[in-house]
Amino acid sequence: MTIRPARSWAAGAAALGTLVSSLSLAQLATADGAAAARNLPPRQSAADALTMTPGGACSATPADVNRPPRLTATATDPNGDALGVQFAVSWNDGTGAARRWYSTGAEATVPTAFRPSGSSFSTDVPELPAPAAGSYGWTVRAWDGRAWGPWSARGAATPCRYRLDTTAPQAPQVSSATHVVSADPAASLPWADGVGRYASLTLHSPASDAVRYEYTLPGAAPVRVSATAPGAPVTVRVRAERSGPQSVEVQAFDAAGNGSPRVTYRFHVLDGEGPRALWSLDGPEATAEGGSFPAVLEGGAALGGPGHRGGALSLDGTGRASTARAVLDTTRSFSVSAWLRSDGGAGAGARTAVSQSGHQGQAFALGTEEQGGVRHWTLRATTADGRTVRLSSPAAAEDGRWTRVAGVYDRPSGVLRLYVDGAQAGSVLLGTGPADEVRAANGALDLGQARTAGGWGEPWTGAVDEVRLWDRPLTTAEATGPATDGLPAGGLGAKAVWELDEPAGRSEVTGTAQASALTLHGGAALTATGIAGQALALDGVDDLARTDRQQLDGERDFSVSAWVRLSRPTAGDTADRTVLAQTGGTTSQFALYWSGADQRWVFGRRTLDAATATELRAAQGAPGTGAVGEWTQLTAVSDRTAGRLRLYVNGEPAGEADQSAAPAWATAGALQLGAGLRAGTATDFLAGDLDAVRLWDRVVTSTEARELAVRKPQVTGRWRLDGTTGTTTPGEGPAGTALTLTGGAAVEPGAGLRMDGALLLDGTGAASSGPGTPIRTDRSFTVSAWAQPADLSRDATVLSLPGTTGSALTLRWRAAADGHPSRWEAEVRSTDTAGGQVSTAALASSGGAWDGWSNLTVAYDAAAGQLHLYVDGSAEAATAAVPAAPFRAEGGLEVGRTLTDGAHAEWFTGAIDDVWAVQGLLTEQQRIRLADFNSAPGTGEL
Repeated sequence: MTIRPARSWAAGAAALGTLVSSLSLAQLATADGAAAARNLPPRQSAADALTMTPGGACSATPADVNRPPRLTATATDPNGDALGVQFAVSWNDGTGAARRWYSTGAEATVPTAFRPSGSSFSTDVPELPAPAAGSYGWTVRAWDGRAWGPWSARGAATPCRYRLDTTAPQAPQVSSATHVVSADPAASLPWADGVGRYASLTLHSPASDAVRYEYTLPGAAPVRVSATAPGAPVTVRVRAERSGPQSVEVQAFDAAGNGSPRVTYRFHVLDGEGPRALWSLDGPEATAEGGSFPAVLEGGAALGGPGHRGGALSLDGTGRASTARAVLDTTRSFSVSAWLRSDGGAGAGARTAVSQSGHQGQAFALGTEEQGGVRHWTLRATTADGRTVRLSSPAAAEDGRWTRVAGVYDRPSGVLRLYVDGAQAGSVLLGTGPADEVRAANGALDLGQARTAGGWGEPWTGAVDEVRLWDRPLTTAEATGPATDGLPAGGLGAKAVWELDEPAGRSEVTGTAQASALTLHGGAALTATGIAGQALALDGVDDLARTDRQQLDGERDFSVSAWVRLSRPTAGDTADRTVLAQTGGTTSQFALYWSGADQRWVFGRRTLDAATATELRAAQGAPGTGAVGEWTQLTAVSDRTAGRLRLYVNGEPAGEADQSAAPAWATAGALQLGAGLRAGTATDFLAGDLDAVRLWDRVVTSTEARELAVRKPQVTGRWRLDGTTGTTTPGEGPAGTALTLTGGAAVEPGAGLRMDGALLLDGTGAASSGPGTPIRTDRSFTVSAWAQPADLSRDATVLSLPGTTGSALTLRWRAAADGHPSRWEAEVRSTDTAGGQVSTAALASSGGAWDGWSNLTVAYDAAAGQLHLYVDGSAEAATAAVPAAPFRAEGGLEVGRTLTDGAHAEWFTGAIDDVWAVQGLLTEQQRIRLADFNSAPGTGEL
């Protein structure tokens, strides 16, 4: 064997150590490599984990945004490591699309903030240079401290894009097929029908990128509607809650959310009821019933002859039928229709069947005229500047044949149209200026003759039937429909009112407006005392009242209301008691009734005319209270547009139900009061009394429902102040006690607003009725007067209702003082002593609008606890809360002074005219009539 020297051993030992060290490093490197192989990079974020605000979810279609968005992403790691993220935004700067902005500052810069895997990360994009072309794109990747995950947009992944748009669209324009609208606050706008009807408004922006609109009605939340395509118009339907000037604020938005300037459009809405008249001319009486416009027969006019349907007004050329007053405001839109039969007659010239005239002559005339020896159907109108315009049918008028002839005047467009047997026979443009409108005619409506300069003329020989008048223009569809009878149209269907005030003993009740007569059956009689006047008494056994035909189109918007007083039921009586119902062949299409089983009021409609049909019910939420033996006001609304049934009890919402899925009925029949219909037989008879039944062909609003619950206003006193008897001036009405003139008070003829008399006061005199106030001041009331103050420098009372120490009501002129402007003021007091609650409503004023005259109307609404002051017929009122009702005054009516601390004060200097006292609240149109300086309504015509 060989023995190695020691040096060699030492060298070997060193080599061994080197080997061992070398092996340890290799083993360590292998271990480190395995660990690196186990660290997987973060996952790629999916598109559904990426969002931006504004802009929404990640999409390859660029989202339009109006500001740089906040980007948000969720990142995960397969190893569960904490992560940081890097967002990047790309755009084309003209050299091509590339990532140019990084949330970390640069692509190579790693994030420093880490969160657990699965967390959300966000960053706000700053203002960036605008792309030379296209849109912005954005992407995100995660970093786990050792490796980057892939960009979210890598490969086939959905890219995220957005487009920055900060330019607002142009303000929208508004047009309407139902109303004249304008953004000009100074524009003179016509009035259109009416409260409770839906106005159609079309919103359209000149900007092609407007995708939605927002509109807001006063007091309501904004409503947003989307366009079917960018720049496309959107039509919405809105409903006015009250009459008067209306406004709607509109705004357009583009896809980026930029809003246009807001713009307000205005339109005017009439009071919703507004019915006019229908004469069926069927009765044998000496008066042709036209609801609230009866026409008295004279000369050779007679009812009872054969008509187009039923009876007719027969005319031999020597007679006529005339109303006592005007039916239509001919300066506004109107329509007139009648079935006419001409029996010839000698002589040339015009033959007039229907006309309305004033002191200047005819406003319109419907009849025939001879042209070249041949008679043609003719509509004649006279304009305000005296022009007479004629429209004649191309075809001759055929004698002995019933023909439906209609005339339509559309004031906004200035067009006059003639229709014969459902076809347009002619039209002419009168013009739209004040001189072009049809002249005012405040005289009577005449059937059979016309008023001419020489007296009566243009006699009709033949017959007239089914005369109908509207205070609006008929649509083309209405005027050109089949020349048959059908629904008595008004607005969008029927309008009817039955006050039920005829004398006892009548077997038929005539309604106002387009209402069919009610025939009484069983023992039904007009013998009960109603909320005002008479009421219909029903025994609950077989009594009812029924029309001869359908009154409402149940498939369109409609409303019904009535006052009802239920008789006390016997023990165990659970029968239903029907107030009113429109019947079908088997059951009632709709019914308003008392549910005996549920002890509550119900408004229901059947889905089908079948015994098995489902009833959709709007019912009181809790059993009714005070229903037995007390007058209750019920209003029911079928809002087909909104798909809702609504019930109001005593003016308050009581129940609501969905009717959007209710199918259409094939046919509906007569209206019944006091009974419903089951299995084709009248049933569910009402035991009690009915009064003031009303139908509308529109939605009655919640505001109107509350007003309906206020008992019918009654004129309790009126003082025209036109003349004297000794030292008194007479009054009218049940509480119209004569006023005694004191001090320097005098009634002077010709000093009044309308050149009649007026009460002149010199600051030392007054006119007083003495004890017995004409109204209950602790209940709802209205008072009105015209005043012409001669001294505006001091406080002066127009009228007051005093007690023993102070006045429950004072209507005064308040002179400017202590920084407050001069104003008209209405004040009520809760007690007849010092220290009571005082409520004041005031309107700033510089004096009278009409030659120094102002119309002042004060209304106290006890139900709402509010005091309103209206000046010169304004739609807007000064309103004050009245926490405590005014005390009940017993000191009469004082004109020209008030009572303060037991002494008379605030003596008036000037003139006062036409004072009214009304128990209850007037409608806006009634207040406007009181403020009409051209003419005054009769005491019984308000």
